[in-house]
This record gives sequence, C-alpha cells and structure tokens, in this order.
Amino acid sequence: MAAFRYDAEGNRAVREVGGVRTVAVDEGYEVRGGMVRKVYWLGGEAVAVREGSAVHAVVGDHLGSVTVLAQGGSVAGATRYLPYGAIRFETGGFPTDRRFTGQRWEASLGLYDYKARFYEPALGRFLQPDPLVPEPGNPQALNRYAYVYHNPLRYTDPSGHCPWCVVIAKTLLQTAVDVGIDYLIARATGAEFHLVHSLAVNAAVNVTTLGVGSTVAKLRHLGKLAPLARHADEVTEAARALTQAAGHAEEAAEAIKVGEKAAQELTGQWHHVLSNRILRALEAHPTLHGLLDRNDLVVQALDEASHRGYQAWHRTYDDEVVEWLTDPAHQNVTREEFLRFLREIYARPEMRQRFPNALNQIDRLLEERP
Repeated sequence: MAAFRYDAEGNRAVREVGGVRTVAVDEGYEVRGGMVRKVYWLGGEAVAVREGSAVHAVVGDHLGSVTVLAQGGSVAGATRYLPYGAIRFETGGFPTDRRFTGQRWEASLGLYDYKARFYEPALGRFLQPDPLVPEPGNPQALNRYAYVYHNPLRYTDPSGHCPWCVVIAKTLLQTAVDVGIDYLIARATGAEFHLVHSLAVNAAVNVTTLGVGSTVAKLRHLGKLAPLARHADEVTEAARALTQAAGHAEEAAEAIKVGEKAAQELTGQWHHVLSNRILRALEAHPTLHGLLDRNDLVVQALDEASHRGYQAWHRTYDDEVVEWLTDPAHQNVTREEFLRFLREIYARPEMRQRFPNALNQIDRLLEERP
C-alpha cells in the first residue's frame, strides 16, 4: 500500500510505502526511516546525492537522468533507460530514488512521480490528463496524457505540465549557471568579470541552442564538482578550488573570451543547415528518418556580405547533400556518419568564412547521444 500527502502548493510532503515513512522538506532534503537524504542541484540537474554521511557524485545524460553514481573514484551504481524512461538494466547500489530525467522513481508502483501527475514509462503516458493545454494550435498537445509531444529523446517535463515551458525555464537556468561559471573562471585567472557582457552573450547562445550551447564546454574546464559537493555553498568553493588548480585554466578562460567575441561579431542572416529539401531526403532515408529536426542545426552568417549569392551556393550545397543521402552506398549510414559528412562541407574554407560557428554546432550534435 502506498499513500502520499501534499502541502498547500502541491509539493509532496509525506510518502508512506511498505510501512516506511518519508518526510520531505523540499526537493533536495528528506528524511526516510530516520535517515537524512539530500540531493544537490546545479542548473536544474542533480550533481550529487547524500544518504547519511555517504556522498555520491551523479553522472547524468543530456536529459538530466541519473545514469551513474560514483564514490571515491569508482562506480557505485549504474542504470540505463529505454526511450520513454523504463529501466533497461541497473547494477550496484542506488541510495536515491532519482532516475529518468531526475524524477522520483516509485519502484513498488512502477511509476515516476512528475509532481503534477504520475507517469507510466512502460506506456509512455501520464495516468492523469494535463490540466493545461500548453499549445492549443499544436495537435500533439491535444493528447493530454501524452509525454513531451512523443519526443522523449529531446524534451523533458519536470513539472508534469508544459514541455516548452520547461525548455524556456531550463534555458534561463542554464544562462544563470553560465554567468556564475564565467565569474569563477575570471576569479581564478585574475581576469576582469563583466556581468552585463556575460549575461548578454550567454543568454544569446542559450536561446539559440535551447540551453545547451556553452555550459558543457565550460564545465570541462571546471572539473567535476559533484564529488566534493556536500552543501550548497561547497559547490561554489569546489568549483573555485578546481579552477585554480587546473593547469590550463588561463587558456580555457581566454578561449571562452575569444568564442564570446566571435559570437558578438556575427551579424549575418540565420541559416538552416538542414534545409527543407534536405529534410525531405532525410525523412525518406531508411536509417536517418526522424533522427534530426530542422532546428537542430541553425547557424549565423558572419555578415550580410557572406550571404550574397545565396541562391547559387545554397542550391549547390543542397544538391551535394541530397545526392549523398540518396546514394545507394549510403543507405545504411549512421547519424554520426551523416553529421561528419556535413562537418566536412562546413570545414571548407568558403563555408568556414560564411559560417564561423557552424563547426561548433555540428560538434555539439556529435557529442550528444541521439
């Protein structure tokens, strides 16, 4: 038997399952069977969990799912998921109930608690209808039991309500995290920190890349924060210590500045790498169908002059890509092979001059799991 009680704002306050009582103070602090359990968050994603005195670092995927728990440099537990969140396999110990997209997994019920509603991963459906219809003009939004517009590899729904609202909120959170990381890097390297400049550049990058653009690259230079995180204020101290200790922190900060300067200097038109004609060829392709979206790769030209002669060079570009996709020798290619083909095109001198940030955008997709 399971029983749940909620406070006036709809947050879970008490959980009773199998005779074990859990009292939650907030999203990051609860007491279960007399044991204190904590979750430490950064940018809306869990970075560490604590049960009693044991602290585990969290390694997540691009959706914020808990995939690996590490302690003392070794893996304590690992789990993998099917596309809609069902657990494919799990090994080791997991002192947390956080699983797919960081949500609470109620193992005894076989359901995820998405705050507003419970979610059944085997069906890929919520058990209750969404009280909101976030986009009345979008047919996918009219199914009020559906999960993230049937696109679980790209979107998440932390509140159980609106997927696009979540994307916007995550973008804002990512921008705040990016600004904080810029500050830490500036402090560690002795560089001057400009709040308005950092806010403007990071907001622009995150809006155009749905919050993915700069944080991952910067975190590489900050090291792993999670293993040292014990309290919220310790995350900041850990980041500062790791940055100061990094042998290439100064070069990393300089590279970020160069990238931000380049982003500011782009003034040309926006260009869809995957044009409508290329998308039609992708939709007809036996192995690439449905793996890429028109808005996955959008790049900006260096300036207005770089876009001159658009009809001529773009027609040639479309012809080359469509010919490659329809070539019988390429009918079993992978997403990675196709992106590497695009990368070869945009690495050509004339294309690099037109779109200086195209290679970074393609590399971002290559690093992501499809």
